[in-house]
Amino acid sequence: MKIPKICLLFCIISLNSFTTPTKYIITGPPGGGKTMLTLGLEIYHGFDVIREAATDIIALELAQQIQEPWLDKNFDAKILALQMKRFTQTNKTNIPLLCDRSPIDIYAYCEFHNTPLPDYINEHITTMLNDPQLSKTVLFVENLGSIQRTAIRAETLEEAKKIEALLYKYYTFFGFTVIRIPALPLKQRIAFVLAHL
Repeated sequence: MKIPKICLLFCIISLNSFTTPTKYIITGPPGGGKTMLTLGLEIYHGFDVIREAATDIIALELAQQIQEPWLDKNFDAKILALQMKRFTQTNKTNIPLLCDRSPIDIYAYCEFHNTPLPDYINEHITTMLNDPQLSKTVLFVENLGSIQRTAIRAETLEEAKKIEALLYKYYTFFGFTVIRIPALPLKQRIAFVLAHL
């Protein structure tokens, strides 16, 4: 999958921003414990959270009896539209804002599913990378060594590991410093994040 040179240019410009970041991306493989970690940081430590778009879209469509909504050819475009609507929120306080995934995740999932990228994804990533509030450090939860499959999370552990590798590949490609959050009990993961922020 080729990424236009314009994205690289804006990535470099973005990395030269001098604004103190208060917005952080948190990502990782399905079933890695990301949702519980963000909930812990929100409830116990006052972080603001932008929820994951894909999970909400799947839940909404399953509630409408749409089976396997991820097979819809427009699925990634729906995720991207909702994600960017949420992601472009301005953080008006110094409270850290955690963004549960970003458009970069769509690159990884499209490669994993061997599906085309949605229209305008590169423009959205350029907008994201030039957000002066966005930290160029990504919080990356590692897989827990097992996975609980649900109606919303259909991946096996092996598939989750492949997605994990693709996520790492694309975040490093776009110039992010990756902080790996190891497979620890939840309280220790929360402490790990607090120590690194």
